[in-house]
Amino acid sequence: MAARQRDDNSRSSFTGTQARALVLVVEDDPSISKLLERVLARAGYETLLAHTGDAALALARERQPDVITLDLILPGRSGEETLAALKADPSTRDIPVIVISIRGDEPAASPLPVFTSLRKPLDRDAVLDAIARAAQSRRERLSELALPAIF
Repeated sequence: MAARQRDDNSRSSFTGTQARALVLVVEDDPSISKLLERVLARAGYETLLAHTGDAALALARERQPDVITLDLILPGRSGEETLAALKADPSTRDIPVIVISIRGDEPAASPLPVFTSLRKPLDRDAVLDAIARAAQSRRERLSELALPAIF
């Protein structure tokens, strides 16, 4: 399991103008994961890399990323199984997941929600747009949870 680390004091809470979303990239192909890491870093995102479903689950639980990109074809635990485990866990179920796969479809016959699906080969602008929209969705959800109820 490889991960780009940052100290916990820099963890974005989306409250300031300098907020940087943390993206967990789940991809078993090292060239694609490094490409995504570079593209995301240049766009101002912080990244974590996981090459297996089990590593992705551990990092998602520990680091609580703002967005997860998930390949469906992974060694060991498949992308579909990883998605099911993420959505079953209360600590990770609300993290937006973007499926990025050669298949380019949502997990077949799965009622589990994904934010969107993208097909390989990747279009840089489509990836950045999807991640920006997912991060914004996450920000809005966290803001709603933080607001006190007004009766």
